[in-house]
This record gives sequence, structure tokens and C-alpha cells, in this order.
Amino acid sequence: MNKPKNIDTLPLHLGLAMANWISSHSVWQIANSASQSLSAPSAAPNPPPPSKKAQPASLKPKAQKASKPAKLNPLAADQVLKSLQALQSDLQVEPQKQKIKKSLLNEQLNENFNVLDEDNIAAAFPAYLELLAQPDFLQAIQNEAQNRTILMLQGISDYQESSYERTAIASKVIWQKGSACLLDYGNDPDATAILCIPSLINKPYILDLYEEHSFIDYCIQQGYRPLILDWGEPGLRERHYDCADYVEKLALDALDYLGRHHEGPVYLLGYCMGGVFALAMAQLMPEAIDGLILLATPWDFAAQRELVPLDDEVLSEYESLIKQQDTVPPGWVQSIFHMVNPWHFQEKYQRFPTMNEVERQHFLAVESWVNDGVPLARHVARECLIDWPQRNHLAAGKWRVRGEVIDPSMIECPTFIATPTSDRVVPLSCSQPLLDLIPHAASIAPKTGHVSMVAGHKARSACWQPIHQWIKAQN
Repeated sequence: MNKPKNIDTLPLHLGLAMANWISSHSVWQIANSASQSLSAPSAAPNPPPPSKKAQPASLKPKAQKASKPAKLNPLAADQVLKSLQALQSDLQVEPQKQKIKKSLLNEQLNENFNVLDEDNIAAAFPAYLELLAQPDFLQAIQNEAQNRTILMLQGISDYQESSYERTAIASKVIWQKGSACLLDYGNDPDATAILCIPSLINKPYILDLYEEHSFIDYCIQQGYRPLILDWGEPGLRERHYDCADYVEKLALDALDYLGRHHEGPVYLLGYCMGGVFALAMAQLMPEAIDGLILLATPWDFAAQRELVPLDDEVLSEYESLIKQQDTVPPGWVQSIFHMVNPWHFQEKYQRFPTMNEVERQHFLAVESWVNDGVPLARHVARECLIDWPQRNHLAAGKWRVRGEVIDPSMIECPTFIATPTSDRVVPLSCSQPLLDLIPHAASIAPKTGHVSMVAGHKARSACWQPIHQWIKAQN
């Protein structure tokens, strides 16, 4: 039996291909299908099957057909590669023990596989390492990656040849300061107002994407007065702002203006990063609002496993790059979000050629918004890309506005929190801590993603209607 190849020495394209395939399959499924496809199965022993209580449907004999095969949790590519490297090192240093450190087992494997136990995992992974050394196995991975790449390129080509033109609901600018303006879609001073605070990273029209997928239109239909605080692109003044400046010098002024020119109740709705700003606004001007609505709002990044932690040296390099810019281009920000799920780009464009017309139009609308990013002032970029996610400044009480530490436990107004269960941008581990910090808050956990919760096919039933019902209950 050949000695397993060190993963670090694999050609780059094979390493990427392996990570690509592993990212969307469990290791058990890969080993099972790849070992069956080898021309000489005896060259690499098949890993022993898991215990019966944990055996996945995909490994059961064909005679035991299940009506619906069990779905295994995918294991992140970086975890797989790190695990295999650590395992190989363990096995080479202490081959007589053939054991894996318990911390590695518990933290990186059991929580993701859900199909392995301590009795068989040590015996299984030497076989996986040997399997990685087989040319046929590596070739199978490379072929799979090549096929996926061809499908992705076809999808990109189809996307580029498609046409899409957005139609927007008419609005009126009722307040403006610097780059920011307040868009009014209702103009009824007696109606219940919903002031929407979007993120600084993308333009706010995700809340008015297109007909049937417009939260703004839904609000109008329910008799509300929806408004959006449009941040615009940072001008000469805003280029020197940090996040606290955006709240203090723009958002609070807009809220004050609305309070002086609106007679009915005012509800503050923050989406994503805008939810963090809305928290600060609610804490600093509680008398100006009747309720707070937080959608996919990040707060505590300590338990966010989807985010790759960066060491101090890398963070310093990032900060240095950011400081050299007046504004950070949208492409930089997008690249960081791609790090959370680097294969999502390929996966979604693979699907595009197979979509029907309705699905295509929705895809084009969302992608147009995603790619229509906004530059970030360098201080804002440092905070939302480094200080918040990597240093956890929000939960650590290090974010101040007007000299006050922003603390969700200080919120006393009626609060509604939505934490989507399939959110990759703000996962549950990051948004759910707000439920403990604001104990009186009503909450929902829609089975949607970050964007689909506000503009997806299920947005009306999963998010818009619960918000409407909650506001009705308050009034």
C-alpha cells in the first residue's frame, strides 16, 4: 500500500477540486462512491461501515431501499482539509496508537458528520488517507470539478445574455443631509409609519425588489406609511465617518425629522447591519419610536463557526489595506462574503440554465441587487469587516454612539426579532443572542436565508405577515 500523499504537496488545481467536491458531499459519501469507481478496488481498502445506529442510508445495501435517503450534514471544505492534515500528522507521529485527539474528534468531526462514533473513526481515516493517494480517486475528483465548472460557465453565459429591468414604486424625498435621504412611499402623517434602516453595504431597494417581491408594496397594501433611509454613496464628508457617525449625524436626524412631521405611531425596522444601527437609535431616542423590528441583525460573533478566524498579523494587513483607501470598493466586500461559502457562486450559476422563466426573473433581480454594491468609508469597512466579526466589538460592549455603549438589554420598547434559520451572512449563532439580551422581545425563526427572508418566494408568509400581525397586536 502506498504511503498517503501529504495534502500540502497536492497540485493547487487538485486541492481546489477536492475542496470543491468535499464542500457539497459528506466524506462518507465521497469515499463510498470514489472507492467503488476505482479500477482496482483492492488498491485501497474501503473504510469500515459506521455502527448500525449511525449508518447513513447512502451506505446501506441496495436491498434495503429507503423511501427517502437520509440527508447527511455537509462538512465545510476547510474543516475537512485541516482535519485530514491533523489526522495524517497524528498517524505519522504515533502510528502505533492509531488514535485521534479527542478535542479534534469532538470539535471538527462528530458535530458535522453525525454518522461516526469514537469506536470506528480511528480505524476509518487511515483508509481515507490511503484513498487520497490513489490516482484514480484524484482523477475522479478532478473530473467532477471540471464538469461543475463547465456547467457554471454555461450558467454565467446564459446570465450575461439575459435581460432584466427593475421597476420601482414611486417615492418622495422628504429629508436630506449629505449623502443620505429619507424616501417616503406613503405620505400619510396619520398612518403607522415603518422607518426602514438598511445596511450600508448594499443599496436599499432589496426592500422593493419588484412586484410581488416588495416589502414596501406589502406595507402600502396594509395601510402603513413605509419609509427608507437611503444612505447613498459616501461623499467627501461621509468618507471620514465611522458607523457611530452614520447613526449620530444622519440616522438620528432623520428619525427626529420624521417624529416632528408625523402624527401616527413610528416603528423602526433594521435589516442586517441596519439592525445594529436601529438598536442604537432605539436606545438613544426611545421616545421617538413605538416599536423596534430587527431582521437578521448581527450581534455576537463569538460562536459563529461559518466565519474563518484571522490571526492578528492577517488582521493588521487587512487594516493597513483599508486605511490606504478613501472608500473600500464593493468588490472587496463581496470577496469577504464569498469566503463564508466560497462555492455558492458556482452552485447558483450551475442552476441558472435549468430555471424556468419565473425563477430566472427572480434570480436576475436578486443578482442585480447583489452586484449593485456601495463603496464603504474606510472606518466603516474596518468596523463591519474586522472589529465586529473578528474582534466581536458589539457583544464586548466596545461600540459607542454619542459616548454611550450600545447595549441591547437597555431596549425597553416593544421589540420583534426575526432570525432566519438558513442565513449564511448572519447565522443563527450570531443573531439569536439578541433574544436573551432583549428578553421581552417577540421572535420568529423563518426557514429562509438572509435575502430570501425579505424578498424571497416565502417572504410574505415567513416574514412580512408576522411583522404585520405583531404591529397590529401592539396597536
